[in-house]
Amino acid sequence: MTLRHLRIFVEVATTRTMSRAASNLHISQPTVSQVIAELEKVYETKLFERFSKELKITDSGRLLLRYATHTLQAKTSLEKAMREHNAMDLIRVGGTVTVGTCVLNGIVRQIMHDHADVNVYLYVNNTGVIERKLLNNDLDIALVEGRIRSREILTRPMIPDTLVFVCDAAHPLAEREDLTLEEACVFPFILREKGSGTRARFEEAVRARGLTLNVRGEYNNAEAIVNAVSEGLGVTVISSRLIRKDLAADRLRIVPLKDCEPMERFFCLAWHRDKFLSRGVRVFIEAVEAFDGSFGR
Repeated sequence: MTLRHLRIFVEVATTRTMSRAASNLHISQPTVSQVIAELEKVYETKLFERFSKELKITDSGRLLLRYATHTLQAKTSLEKAMREHNAMDLIRVGGTVTVGTCVLNGIVRQIMHDHADVNVYLYVNNTGVIERKLLNNDLDIALVEGRIRSREILTRPMIPDTLVFVCDAAHPLAEREDLTLEEACVFPFILREKGSGTRARFEEAVRARGLTLNVRGEYNNAEAIVNAVSEGLGVTVISSRLIRKDLAADRLRIVPLKDCEPMERFFCLAWHRDKFLSRGVRVFIEAVEAFDGSFGR
C-alpha cells in the first residue's frame, strides 16, 4: 500500500464514482478499479458497496478514509515544512574558545548582514570536543585553533594567529626586553584546560626543552584568563588577538621568549570528509575567507 493508493481511494470516496475519480486524477478507470481491489485485498474487507449509479462507502471504508485523509495531510505538511526549512538554511557551526572569543562572532554577524536567509547555530568548546562533534555529525563545520587528529576530518588553514607570553603591567617581568623559556617556567601559569589547542601548542614547546610548567590555574574561558593575569594571579601564553584592548590600556605586557621560535599558527576550517557542503556552509566558508580582522576583538 502506497500514498498513491490512498490518494486514489480518497478521490473515489469523495466522488463516489470510479469514472469521475479517474477523470479528476487523469488516470484510466481500470487503474482506479485495480487500486481499490488491491486495497480491499490487503485489508481483507469491502471498502465500497457497488450500486447502479454510485458507490456507497462501508464502515471499513470510512475507517480507512479517516486515516488516509490524515496521512495525506501529514505528507502535505511535511513537504511544506521541508520547503520552508530548505528556504531558510540552518548551519551548525563549531568554534574553539579563542576563535569564539575573538573571531567567530564577527564572522557570523557579517553573515547575518549579508544573508538574511541563513541561520547560524554556534557551539563553542575546546578542539577535542569540537572534533568529536564533527565526527558525530552534531556540527556541520567548525573553525578551530588546535590540531585535528582524526583522518575523517578535513582541515584548511584560514586565519593566521600568534601565541605570546603575557604578564600584568606590574609584574617583575613587565620591563624585561625578553626572557628564556626556562626563566618563564619558574612563574605560575594560568592556562586553558587540557584539550585546548592553545595549551597543547605551548606544552609542545615546553616539553621539547625538557622543562615543566608551574600551572597555578586552568580556565576554559579566555577572558577569565586575561582577567586573572591582569590581576597578578599568574602569567600565561595566549593569542595576541585576545589582548589587543588590554595592551592598549596598559593592563598587560608581552615579553618575547628569545630562545623559543615564534608560536605562529592558523585558525583552520574543519569538516567531515563525507559532509555535504550545503549553501549555508559555503556561505560560512566564504565569510571566513573574507575575514580581515576588522570585526575581531
